[in-house]
Amino acid sequence: SLTAPVVTTASTVAGGGRSLAVNGAAVVKAGITGLLDYTVNGTATLEANVGGTGIQTYLGPVVLKAGDRTLTAATVNLTDTVTGSNGSLAIAGAAVVGGDISGINNFQVSGTTSLGGNVTGLGTQTYTAAVTLTDNVTLTGTTVTTDAAVSGAGFDLAVVGAAVVNAPISGVDDYSVTGSTTVNAGSISGTGNQSYGGLVSLGVASVTLSGATPTFSTGVNGANNDLTLNFTGTTAIDGGTFTNIAALT
Repeated sequence: SLTAPVVTTASTVAGGGRSLAVNGAAVVKAGITGLLDYTVNGTATLEANVGGTGIQTYLGPVVLKAGDRTLTAATVNLTDTVTGSNGSLAIAGAAVVGGDISGINNFQVSGTTSLGGNVTGLGTQTYTAAVTLTDNVTLTGTTVTTDAAVSGAGFDLAVVGAAVVNAPISGVDDYSVTGSTTVNAGSISGTGNQSYGGLVSLGVASVTLSGATPTFSTGVNGANNDLTLNFTGTTAIDGGTFTNIAALT
């Protein structure tokens, strides 16, 4: 371990399969590769990529500088805030997000994602593997794509932007999308309200939406697919139209 108020690595670090712990703040100016585990107890300022095969744990705030960043590990634990400088952040591995992420362009996670903080960016967000919510979460970007199942665990999920849903969403309380929603999955289900600000487009043969009360502000384009609305409350259609639906129940 390295212990100091601030530990600055100005040149590359080759881990050789070993672990590195920084007891203090870390300033990473050149790439770190070949680590097992990597832990920073203070603020981490990342001006280069960090790669390894084990677990990366950032216990303090993370500040991203100097363009796009990639963090490669089995699991990346972000327990505090992440602040970007309008570069993209890619996590090659699983991600545990405990604080808010902001100031980034694109955000991508290749492994499973545990989301307990909001993610705000200028570009796209892509979650390739399963997503589990551990708090109420807002995802802000041009398009948020979920390629695997989303488990809400009773929390709210809000998308500020467009949403592409490629696998079922279940267990959410309230679910809302301000932009268009493309549903390429069989169901979006929860216990609370669902609100769709933009056009909802169905991309599979049969889609079921279920919860308390739905609001469709623009409408639904069924693309000759079936739509089932399984809500306990009244369906609100605020000037929207339902078109090209094979069967509506």
